[in-house]
Amino acid sequence: MSRLSNLARRIDDAVFDDERLVEDLLPADLRDRYSVTSYRSAAAVLQQRAPEELAAIIRVLRQFTISRNEIRAPGGNRMSATTRFAQYAAAENFHEEVRIKADLLVQLTAGKGDSAPEVDRIIREDFIHNHMVDFWRSRVAFDYEWNSKDQTYDRDLYAFRSFFEAGVIDVGVIVTRELSNGFFQIARQLLG
Repeated sequence: MSRLSNLARRIDDAVFDDERLVEDLLPADLRDRYSVTSYRSAAAVLQQRAPEELAAIIRVLRQFTISRNEIRAPGGNRMSATTRFAQYAAAENFHEEVRIKADLLVQLTAGKGDSAPEVDRIIREDFIHNHMVDFWRSRVAFDYEWNSKDQTYDRDLYAFRSFFEAGVIDVGVIVTRELSNGFFQIARQLLG
């Protein structure tokens, strides 16, 4: 075995939080219904930076139920279960289908230091545009994906990244169906 192999560790260890650290995120009654994966300390960020939003998400998850018929129903933009989910989120003051748009102001200075004269200024209009999250409240983006495909999941993560880099959110939460048992998995993504 090479020296590098001895030092290498699996990526799971580097990005996914220890399950014991997120065990207390959901109350016991919800741990039976949801599995939780925290990515790059997202659970800690959610608990410390957005405790009111975490409590609201817990209330949404607690209210939400799904029938076998809904699980078996074909996908699509909106089905009865996702419509109910949206109603629960709205009742908790999450804004629905929030889009981000931003222009970029670029300033060029000549020389060193804060007093260097500005030599050019460029405005890049529509630098960030049309990225959307399903729900937003305060510093939290909250999305659900029922029949997520790789490209929609990637799109959601890209939207989270745009919101995060613009300083709009601290953490993102995705609720999705867990394929192994037909229920949902909540995976928080802290992008940074």
